Amino acid sequence: MKRIKNQAGITLIELLAALVIGTIVIGLAGSVLVSTFTQADVTSDHASLRQEANIILTKIRSDYSNADESTTLSFDNTENMLFDRNSAPLSEEDFFKFSSFTFTEVRPDGETANEFSYTEGHTPSPSEITFEKGTENRGNRLKVEFTIEDTNGRSFSVDTTIARLGDYEDYQTGTEEEQISDDTEEIISQNVSVFTSRLDFGGDLIDAPDYTGVFNDLVVTDDFNQGATLGFSNLIFNQGISLQTGSLQLGSSSTPGDIIVYGNAEFNGGTRNIYGTSYIYGDLSIQNANIHGDIFVEGNVNATSGVPQFHNGSNIYFTGELLTPSDYPTTNFIKVESIEQKERTITQTPQMHPDEWYSNKGYETTAPENRLRDAPVKHFFVDDFNINTNPQVSVDGLVVISKGDISFSTFGGQDLTNAFLFAPNGTISFNGEKFSGVMISGEGIDMPRGGIDVEFMSINDLFNRESDIPIR
Repeated sequence: MKRIKNQAGITLIELLAALVIGTIVIGLAGSVLVSTFTQADVTSDHASLRQEANIILTKIRSDYSNADESTTLSFDNTENMLFDRNSAPLSEEDFFKFSSFTFTEVRPDGETANEFSYTEGHTPSPSEITFEKGTENRGNRLKVEFTIEDTNGRSFSVDTTIARLGDYEDYQTGTEEEQISDDTEEIISQNVSVFTSRLDFGGDLIDAPDYTGVFNDLVVTDDFNQGATLGFSNLIFNQGISLQTGSLQLGSSSTPGDIIVYGNAEFNGGTRNIYGTSYIYGDLSIQNANIHGDIFVEGNVNATSGVPQFHNGSNIYFTGELLTPSDYPTTNFIKVESIEQKERTITQTPQMHPDEWYSNKGYETTAPENRLRDAPVKHFFVDDFNINTNPQVSVDGLVVISKGDISFSTFGGQDLTNAFLFAPNGTISFNGEKFSGVMISGEGIDMPRGGIDVEFMSINDLFNRESDIPIR
Protein backbone atom coordinates (compact mmCIF):
# COMPACT_ATOMS: atom_id res chain seq x y z
CA MET A 1 0.00 0.00 0.00
CA LYS A 2 1.24 3.44 -0.83
CA ARG A 3 1.64 5.58 2.30
CA ILE A 4 0.95 9.30 2.27
CA LYS A 5 3.79 11.16 3.89
CA ASN A 6 3.40 14.20 6.23
CA GLN A 7 3.87 17.45 4.31
CA ALA A 8 4.88 20.71 6.00
CA GLY A 9 3.02 23.96 5.14
CA ILE A 10 -0.24 25.82 5.72
CA THR A 11 -3.62 25.47 4.13
CA LEU A 12 -5.50 28.20 2.25
CA ILE A 13 -7.96 28.48 5.12
CA GLU A 14 -5.15 29.07 7.62
CA LEU A 15 -3.65 31.72 5.35
CA LEU A 16 -6.95 33.56 5.02
CA ALA A 17 -7.53 33.43 8.78
CA ALA A 18 -4.07 34.87 9.43
CA LEU A 19 -4.72 37.70 6.98
CA VAL A 20 -8.04 38.55 8.63
CA ILE A 21 -6.51 38.58 12.12
CA GLY A 22 -3.58 40.69 10.91
CA THR A 23 -5.94 43.20 9.32
CA ILE A 24 -7.91 43.53 12.58
CA VAL A 25 -4.74 44.02 14.65
CA ILE A 26 -3.40 46.65 12.24
CA GLY A 27 -6.75 48.44 12.27
CA LEU A 28 -6.89 48.55 16.06
CA ALA A 29 -3.29 49.74 16.32
CA GLY A 30 -3.94 52.42 13.73
CA SER A 31 -7.01 53.60 15.61
CA VAL A 32 -5.03 53.89 18.85
CA LEU A 33 -2.25 55.80 17.10
CA VAL A 34 -4.68 58.20 15.43
CA SER A 35 -6.42 58.79 18.77
CA THR A 36 -3.08 59.39 20.48
CA PHE A 37 -1.87 61.86 17.87
CA THR A 38 -5.25 63.63 17.85
CA GLN A 39 -5.16 64.06 21.63
CA ALA A 40 -1.59 65.33 21.41
CA ASP A 41 -2.68 67.88 18.79
CA VAL A 42 -5.57 69.04 21.00
CA THR A 43 -3.26 69.45 24.00
CA SER A 44 -0.69 71.33 21.93
CA ASP A 45 -3.34 73.62 20.40
CA HIS A 46 -4.79 74.41 23.84
CA ALA A 47 -1.35 75.27 25.21
CA SER A 48 -0.68 77.55 22.22
CA LEU A 49 -4.02 79.31 22.70
CA ARG A 50 -3.38 79.81 26.40
CA GLN A 51 0.10 81.17 25.73
CA GLU A 52 -1.17 83.57 23.07
CA ALA A 53 -3.97 84.78 25.37
CA ASN A 54 -1.40 85.52 28.08
CA ILE A 55 0.73 87.48 25.60
CA ILE A 56 -2.30 89.54 24.51
CA LEU A 57 -3.31 90.22 28.12
CA THR A 58 0.25 91.26 29.01
CA LYS A 59 0.27 93.82 26.17
CA ILE A 60 -3.08 95.27 27.23
CA ARG A 61 -1.99 95.38 30.88
CA SER A 62 1.30 97.10 29.98
CA ASP A 63 -0.46 99.83 28.00
CA TYR A 64 -3.38 100.42 30.35
CA SER A 65 -1.33 100.39 33.56
CA ASN A 66 0.68 103.37 32.28
CA ALA A 67 -1.71 106.08 33.43
CA ASP A 68 0.54 108.82 32.03
CA GLU A 69 -0.33 107.88 28.44
CA SER A 70 -3.63 107.37 26.67
CA THR A 71 -4.41 103.82 25.58
CA THR A 72 -6.14 103.10 22.28
CA LEU A 73 -7.53 99.80 21.05
CA SER A 74 -8.85 99.46 17.49
CA PHE A 75 -10.52 96.54 15.73
CA ASP A 76 -10.16 95.36 12.12
CA ASN A 77 -13.27 93.39 11.20
CA THR A 78 -11.67 91.88 8.09
CA GLU A 79 -8.88 90.26 10.12
CA ASN A 80 -10.81 89.85 13.39
CA MET A 81 -7.82 91.42 15.09
CA LEU A 82 -7.25 94.08 17.77
CA PHE A 83 -4.48 96.66 17.38
CA ASP A 84 -2.73 98.80 20.00
CA ARG A 85 -2.08 102.56 19.95
CA ASN A 86 0.92 101.99 17.65
CA SER A 87 -1.26 100.07 15.16
CA ALA A 88 0.53 96.85 16.06
CA PRO A 89 -1.62 93.68 16.25
CA LEU A 90 -2.07 92.27 19.74
CA SER A 91 -1.56 88.80 18.25
CA GLU A 92 1.28 88.47 15.78
CA GLU A 93 0.24 84.97 14.70
CA ASP A 94 -2.02 84.67 11.65
CA PHE A 95 -3.81 81.56 12.91
CA PHE A 96 -5.36 83.31 15.95
CA LYS A 97 -8.39 85.60 15.80
CA PHE A 98 -10.79 87.25 18.26
CA SER A 99 -14.25 85.69 18.27
CA SER A 100 -15.51 88.11 20.95
CA PHE A 101 -14.32 90.75 23.41
CA THR A 102 -15.65 93.28 25.90
CA PHE A 103 -13.55 96.01 27.51
CA THR A 104 -15.37 97.94 30.24
CA GLU A 105 -13.64 100.83 32.02
CA VAL A 106 -15.11 101.48 35.47
CA ARG A 107 -14.61 104.56 37.67
CA PRO A 108 -13.92 104.30 41.44
CA ASP A 109 -17.60 105.04 42.15
CA GLY A 110 -18.62 101.98 40.12
CA GLU A 111 -19.95 103.89 37.12
CA THR A 112 -18.98 102.83 33.59
CA ALA A 113 -16.64 105.29 31.85
CA ASN A 114 -16.13 103.45 28.53
CA GLU A 115 -17.14 100.20 26.90
CA PHE A 116 -15.91 98.52 23.72
CA SER A 117 -17.29 95.14 22.65
CA TYR A 118 -17.49 92.75 19.71
CA THR A 119 -19.14 89.43 18.93
CA GLU A 120 -18.44 87.51 15.75
CA GLY A 121 -20.54 88.76 12.88
CA HIS A 122 -21.29 92.15 14.46
CA THR A 123 -18.92 95.02 13.71
CA PRO A 124 -18.26 97.24 16.75
CA SER A 125 -19.25 100.87 16.37
CA PRO A 126 -17.10 102.85 16.83
CA SER A 127 -14.26 100.60 15.72
CA GLU A 128 -11.82 101.93 18.34
CA ILE A 129 -11.72 103.25 21.88
CA THR A 130 -9.31 105.49 23.79
CA PHE A 131 -8.78 105.34 27.54
CA GLU A 132 -7.62 108.84 28.39
CA LYS A 133 -4.62 109.67 30.56
CA GLY A 134 -4.79 112.13 33.45
CA THR A 135 -4.98 112.22 37.23
CA GLU A 136 -8.77 112.07 37.21
CA ASN A 137 -8.65 108.65 35.48
CA ARG A 138 -6.03 106.94 37.63
CA GLY A 139 -8.62 105.29 39.85
CA ASN A 140 -10.31 103.56 36.95
CA ARG A 141 -10.21 99.83 36.27
CA LEU A 142 -10.49 97.93 33.02
CA LYS A 143 -12.65 94.81 32.97
CA VAL A 144 -11.14 92.60 30.24
CA GLU A 145 -13.08 89.75 28.64
CA PHE A 146 -12.07 88.13 25.35
CA THR A 147 -12.09 84.82 23.51
CA ILE A 148 -9.55 83.86 20.84
CA GLU A 149 -9.85 81.00 18.36
CA ASP A 150 -7.35 79.12 16.23
CA THR A 151 -7.83 77.81 12.70
CA ASN A 152 -9.08 74.48 14.09
CA GLY A 153 -11.98 76.18 15.85
CA ARG A 154 -10.56 75.67 19.34
CA SER A 155 -10.89 78.62 21.71
CA PHE A 156 -9.56 80.08 24.97
CA SER A 157 -11.23 82.78 27.10
CA VAL A 158 -9.88 85.41 29.50
CA ASP A 159 -11.87 87.28 32.15
CA THR A 160 -9.93 89.60 34.48
CA THR A 161 -9.59 93.19 35.71
CA ILE A 162 -6.65 95.58 35.30
CA ALA A 163 -6.00 98.61 37.52
CA ARG A 164 -5.04 101.97 35.99
CA LEU A 165 -2.61 102.42 38.93
CA GLY A 166 -1.10 105.68 40.17
CA ASP A 167 -1.14 107.33 43.59
CA TYR A 168 -4.50 106.63 45.18
CA GLU A 169 -4.68 109.97 46.95
CA ASP A 170 -4.71 111.66 43.54
CA TYR A 171 -8.20 110.39 42.78
CA GLN A 172 -9.77 109.17 46.04
CA THR A 173 -12.80 111.30 46.96
CA GLY A 174 -13.70 110.02 50.45
CA THR A 175 -12.46 111.12 53.84
CA GLU A 176 -9.02 110.17 55.08
CA GLU A 177 -10.49 107.36 57.21
CA GLU A 178 -12.24 105.85 54.18
CA GLN A 179 -9.32 105.89 51.78
CA ILE A 180 -7.91 102.54 50.70
CA SER A 181 -4.30 101.95 51.74
CA ASP A 182 -1.56 101.28 49.21
CA ASP A 183 -1.29 97.63 50.30
CA THR A 184 -5.04 97.09 49.97
CA GLU A 185 -5.02 98.73 46.56
CA GLU A 186 -2.36 96.22 45.52
CA ILE A 187 -4.40 93.35 46.98
CA ILE A 188 -7.30 94.42 44.78
CA SER A 189 -5.32 95.10 41.60
CA GLN A 190 -3.20 91.93 41.84
CA ASN A 191 -6.24 89.66 42.30
CA VAL A 192 -5.15 88.48 45.74
CA SER A 193 -7.50 85.75 46.97
CA VAL A 194 -5.57 84.66 50.08
CA PHE A 195 -3.69 86.99 52.42
CA THR A 196 -2.57 85.45 55.69
CA SER A 197 0.30 84.78 58.05
CA ARG A 198 -0.10 81.04 57.45
CA LEU A 199 -2.42 78.56 55.73
CA ASP A 200 -2.90 75.03 57.14
CA PHE A 201 -4.49 73.05 54.31
CA GLY A 202 -5.61 69.41 54.54
CA GLY A 203 -6.68 68.92 50.92
CA ASP A 204 -4.78 68.02 47.79
CA LEU A 205 -5.31 70.93 45.41
CA ILE A 206 -5.64 74.68 45.53
CA ASP A 207 -6.39 75.54 41.90
CA ALA A 208 -6.23 79.33 41.56
CA PRO A 209 -5.07 80.31 38.06
CA ASP A 210 -4.92 84.09 37.51
CA TYR A 211 -5.00 84.71 41.28
CA THR A 212 -2.38 85.58 43.90
CA GLY A 213 -1.60 84.12 47.32
CA VAL A 214 0.31 86.21 49.89
CA PHE A 215 1.92 84.67 52.99
CA ASN A 216 3.38 86.88 55.73
CA ASP A 217 5.09 84.20 57.88
CA LEU A 218 7.62 81.50 57.02
CA VAL A 219 5.87 78.77 55.00
CA VAL A 220 6.77 75.11 55.72
CA THR A 221 5.76 71.81 54.10
CA ASP A 222 3.61 70.63 57.01
CA ASP A 223 1.23 73.52 56.37
CA PHE A 224 0.12 71.92 53.11
CA ASN A 225 -0.40 68.22 53.75
CA GLN A 226 3.17 67.42 52.60
CA GLY A 227 2.31 67.04 48.91
CA ALA A 228 -0.54 69.40 47.98
CA THR A 229 -0.64 71.71 44.96
CA LEU A 230 -0.44 75.42 45.76
CA GLY A 231 -1.72 76.37 42.33
CA PHE A 232 -1.86 80.17 42.43
CA SER A 233 -0.55 81.88 39.30
CA ASN A 234 1.35 84.29 41.56
CA LEU A 235 2.78 83.62 45.00
CA ILE A 236 4.38 86.08 47.43
CA PHE A 237 6.27 84.81 50.50
CA ASN A 238 7.19 87.77 52.68
CA GLN A 239 9.24 85.77 55.23
CA GLY A 240 10.73 83.00 53.10
CA ILE A 241 9.76 79.36 52.48
CA SER A 242 11.22 76.13 53.87
CA LEU A 243 10.17 72.86 52.19
CA GLN A 244 12.28 70.03 53.61
CA THR A 245 10.02 67.04 52.87
CA GLY A 246 7.12 66.09 50.64
CA SER A 247 6.41 67.34 47.14
CA LEU A 248 4.38 70.52 47.54
CA GLN A 249 3.86 72.02 44.06
CA LEU A 250 4.27 75.76 43.67
CA GLY A 251 2.56 77.80 40.97
CA SER A 252 -0.10 77.18 38.34
CA SER A 253 0.77 74.79 35.52
CA SER A 254 -1.93 76.31 33.28
CA THR A 255 -1.23 80.04 33.84
CA PRO A 256 2.18 80.39 35.50
CA GLY A 257 3.11 83.82 36.83
CA ASP A 258 5.67 85.04 39.39
CA ILE A 259 6.82 83.38 42.60
CA ILE A 260 8.47 86.02 44.81
CA VAL A 261 10.35 85.08 47.98
CA TYR A 262 11.62 87.79 50.33
CA GLY A 263 14.05 85.75 52.40
CA ASN A 264 15.61 82.32 52.00
CA ALA A 265 14.02 79.55 49.92
CA GLU A 266 14.58 75.86 50.67
CA PHE A 267 13.22 73.45 48.06
CA ASN A 268 14.57 70.18 49.44
CA GLY A 269 13.20 66.63 49.53
CA GLY A 270 10.59 65.21 47.16
CA THR A 271 10.28 65.97 43.46
CA ARG A 272 8.13 69.08 43.59
CA ASN A 273 7.11 71.02 40.47
CA ILE A 274 7.80 74.75 40.38
CA TYR A 275 5.81 76.65 37.73
CA GLY A 276 6.42 80.29 36.85
CA THR A 277 9.33 82.70 37.10
CA SER A 278 10.82 82.78 40.60
CA TYR A 279 12.58 85.73 42.27
CA ILE A 280 14.39 84.93 45.52
CA TYR A 281 15.88 87.77 47.57
CA GLY A 282 17.97 85.55 49.83
CA ASP A 283 19.76 82.20 49.53
CA LEU A 284 18.38 79.16 47.67
CA SER A 285 18.79 75.51 48.68
CA ILE A 286 17.42 73.08 46.11
CA GLN A 287 17.21 69.33 45.47
CA ASN A 288 15.36 67.14 42.95
CA ALA A 289 12.80 69.76 41.88
CA ASN A 290 11.17 69.94 38.45
CA ILE A 291 11.76 73.51 37.36
CA HIS A 292 9.40 74.86 34.69
CA GLY A 293 10.55 78.51 34.68
CA ASP A 294 13.65 80.58 35.36
CA ILE A 295 14.75 81.13 38.96
CA PHE A 296 16.59 84.36 39.84
CA VAL A 297 18.48 84.39 43.14
CA GLU A 298 19.93 87.45 44.84
CA GLY A 299 22.22 85.36 47.01
CA ASN A 300 23.93 81.97 47.16
CA VAL A 301 22.73 78.66 45.71
CA ASN A 302 23.25 75.43 47.64
CA ALA A 303 22.75 72.31 45.49
CA THR A 304 24.69 69.65 47.37
CA SER A 305 22.58 66.64 46.30
CA GLY A 306 19.66 65.67 44.10
CA VAL A 307 19.99 67.29 40.68
CA PRO A 308 16.92 69.35 39.61
CA GLN A 309 15.26 68.71 36.26
CA PHE A 310 15.08 71.82 34.06
CA HIS A 311 12.16 72.14 31.62
CA ASN A 312 11.27 74.63 28.88
CA GLY A 313 14.81 76.00 28.67
CA SER A 314 14.78 77.21 32.26
CA ASN A 315 17.89 78.05 34.31
CA ILE A 316 18.89 79.25 37.77
CA TYR A 317 20.56 82.69 37.74
CA PHE A 318 22.37 83.77 40.91
CA THR A 319 24.51 86.66 42.16
CA GLY A 320 26.37 84.93 45.01
CA GLU A 321 28.24 81.64 45.29
CA LEU A 322 27.31 78.21 43.92
CA LEU A 323 27.89 75.33 46.35
CA THR A 324 27.87 71.88 44.68
CA PRO A 325 29.89 68.63 44.77
CA SER A 326 32.76 68.44 42.28
CA ASP A 327 30.89 66.02 39.99
CA TYR A 328 27.60 67.96 40.05
CA PRO A 329 26.27 69.16 36.63
CA THR A 330 26.16 72.97 36.65
CA THR A 331 25.19 73.81 33.06
CA ASN A 332 21.87 75.34 34.14
CA PHE A 333 23.37 77.42 36.98
CA ILE A 334 24.42 80.81 35.63
CA LYS A 335 26.27 83.51 37.55
CA VAL A 336 25.01 87.10 36.97
CA GLU A 337 25.82 90.53 38.36
CA SER A 338 22.29 91.40 39.42
CA ILE A 339 18.65 90.35 39.07
CA GLU A 340 15.42 92.27 38.53
CA GLN A 341 14.09 93.90 41.68
CA LYS A 342 10.47 93.13 42.54
CA GLU A 343 9.24 95.78 44.95
CA ARG A 344 7.58 94.42 48.07
CA THR A 345 4.14 96.03 47.79
CA ILE A 346 1.87 93.83 49.94
CA THR A 347 2.93 93.38 53.57
CA GLN A 348 0.27 95.01 55.74
CA THR A 349 -3.05 93.39 56.59
CA PRO A 350 -5.95 95.55 55.35
CA GLN A 351 -8.02 97.41 57.91
CA MET A 352 -11.72 97.72 58.59
CA HIS A 353 -13.79 100.76 57.75
CA PRO A 354 -15.20 102.79 60.67
CA ASP A 355 -18.16 101.07 62.34
CA GLU A 356 -20.67 103.45 60.80
CA TRP A 357 -19.57 102.42 57.30
CA TYR A 358 -20.95 98.93 57.90
CA SER A 359 -24.16 100.13 59.53
CA ASN A 360 -24.76 102.49 56.60
CA LYS A 361 -24.30 99.51 54.24
CA GLY A 362 -26.87 97.41 56.12
CA TYR A 363 -24.47 94.95 57.77
CA GLU A 364 -25.92 92.87 60.61
CA THR A 365 -23.99 93.47 63.85
CA THR A 366 -25.21 90.34 65.67
CA ALA A 367 -23.83 86.91 64.78
CA PRO A 368 -26.49 84.43 63.59
CA GLU A 369 -26.08 82.13 66.65
CA ASN A 370 -25.48 79.05 64.51
CA ARG A 371 -28.69 79.50 62.46
CA LEU A 372 -26.87 80.56 59.35
CA ARG A 373 -29.42 79.19 56.91
CA ASP A 374 -32.18 81.17 58.65
CA ALA A 375 -30.24 84.43 58.74
CA PRO A 376 -32.23 87.22 57.02
CA VAL A 377 -29.03 88.88 55.80
CA LYS A 378 -25.68 87.54 54.68
CA HIS A 379 -23.48 90.54 55.51
CA PHE A 380 -22.10 90.57 59.06
CA PHE A 381 -19.91 92.99 61.01
CA VAL A 382 -19.31 91.32 64.38
CA ASP A 383 -16.86 90.81 67.25
CA ASP A 384 -16.60 87.05 66.55
CA PHE A 385 -18.33 84.73 64.09
CA ASN A 386 -18.76 81.06 65.03
CA ILE A 387 -20.93 78.48 63.26
CA ASN A 388 -20.70 75.12 65.05
CA THR A 389 -23.83 73.42 63.72
CA ASN A 390 -24.43 72.12 60.22
CA PRO A 391 -26.62 74.59 58.29
CA GLN A 392 -27.95 71.63 56.21
CA VAL A 393 -27.80 73.79 53.09
CA SER A 394 -25.01 75.39 51.11
CA VAL A 395 -24.56 79.12 51.63
CA ASP A 396 -23.79 81.58 48.82
CA GLY A 397 -22.69 85.21 48.94
CA LEU A 398 -21.73 85.41 52.62
CA VAL A 399 -19.66 88.41 53.76
CA VAL A 400 -18.17 88.31 57.28
CA ILE A 401 -16.12 91.14 58.80
CA SER A 402 -14.93 90.05 62.23
CA LYS A 403 -12.97 91.95 64.87
CA GLY A 404 -11.92 88.55 66.26
CA ASP A 405 -12.08 85.06 64.73
CA ILE A 406 -14.24 83.47 62.03
CA SER A 407 -15.04 79.78 62.51
CA PHE A 408 -17.10 77.21 60.61
CA SER A 409 -16.12 74.31 62.87
CA THR A 410 -19.06 72.07 61.94
CA PHE A 411 -20.13 72.74 58.39
CA GLY A 412 -20.68 69.10 57.43
CA GLY A 413 -20.63 68.35 53.72
CA GLN A 414 -21.98 71.78 52.81
CA ASP A 415 -20.53 74.40 50.48
CA LEU A 416 -19.67 78.02 51.19
CA THR A 417 -19.49 79.81 47.84
CA ASN A 418 -18.75 83.36 46.65
CA ALA A 419 -17.78 84.26 50.21
CA PHE A 420 -15.65 87.09 51.58
CA LEU A 421 -14.14 86.34 55.00
CA PHE A 422 -12.09 89.06 56.73
CA ALA A 423 -10.49 88.67 60.17
CA PRO A 424 -7.59 91.16 60.36
CA ASN A 425 -6.95 90.47 64.06
CA GLY A 426 -7.85 86.78 64.25
CA THR A 427 -8.00 83.42 62.49
CA ILE A 428 -10.32 81.88 59.91
CA SER A 429 -11.32 78.20 60.26
CA PHE A 430 -13.40 76.33 57.69
CA ASN A 431 -14.29 72.63 57.87
CA GLY A 432 -16.81 72.30 55.05
CA GLU A 433 -16.87 70.40 51.77
CA LYS A 434 -16.21 73.30 49.40
CA PHE A 435 -15.11 76.91 49.62
CA SER A 436 -15.01 79.55 46.91
CA GLY A 437 -14.17 83.18 47.53
CA VAL A 438 -11.58 85.31 49.34
CA MET A 439 -9.95 84.85 52.76
CA ILE A 440 -7.93 87.57 54.53
CA SER A 441 -6.64 86.85 58.02
CA GLY A 442 -4.07 88.46 60.26
CA GLU A 443 -3.37 85.34 62.36
CA GLY A 444 -3.83 82.36 60.03
CA ILE A 445 -6.25 80.20 58.03
CA ASP A 446 -7.15 76.59 58.90
CA MET A 447 -8.79 74.30 56.32
CA PRO A 448 -8.14 70.83 57.79
CA ARG A 449 -10.72 68.77 55.93
CA GLY A 450 -9.22 66.14 53.63
CA GLY A 451 -10.55 66.31 50.08
CA ILE A 452 -11.85 69.85 50.46
CA ASP A 453 -12.65 71.55 47.14
CA VAL A 454 -11.21 75.08 47.00
CA GLU A 455 -11.80 77.70 44.30
CA PHE A 456 -10.24 80.97 45.36
CA MET A 457 -11.46 84.19 43.73
CA SER A 458 -10.58 87.88 43.87
CA ILE A 459 -12.22 90.89 45.47
CA ASN A 460 -13.14 92.16 42.01
CA ASP A 461 -15.08 88.94 41.40
CA LEU A 462 -17.21 89.48 44.49
CA PHE A 463 -17.90 93.25 44.51
CA ASN A 464 -19.09 95.13 41.43
CA ARG A 465 -18.55 98.58 42.93
CA GLU A 466 -15.37 99.72 44.63
CA SER A 467 -17.49 101.68 47.08
CA ASP A 468 -18.89 98.34 48.36
CA ILE A 469 -15.51 96.76 49.15
CA PRO A 470 -15.61 96.26 52.95
CA ILE A 471 -11.89 96.80 53.67
CA ARG A 472 -9.51 99.71 53.35
